Amino acid sequence: MSIKRDGTVWVQDSEVDISELGAKLEAIRGEKKETRIFVRGDTAVDYGQIMKVVGEINGAGFTKVALLTDQTGVATKKR
Repeated sequence: MSIKRDGTVWVQDSEVDISELGAKLEAIRGEKKETRIFVRGDTAVDYGQIMKVVGEINGAGFTKVALLTDQTGVATKKR
């Protein structure tokens, strides 16, 4: 799952309204509530938006949520 810079939520290749997120995850994962859900967010996304998404995931009964960050933008140290 990804949260784009504009705050839109994507599951696989489909944009999903946040209010439909729980139902979409249940349709994909079935009743396997122990499945870990990975959330990848753009660095410019508001923290509140990320927490809304995590809240919807938890509200659908999924308790294992992992937040991923993009490390490609990290400056490398020159030696």
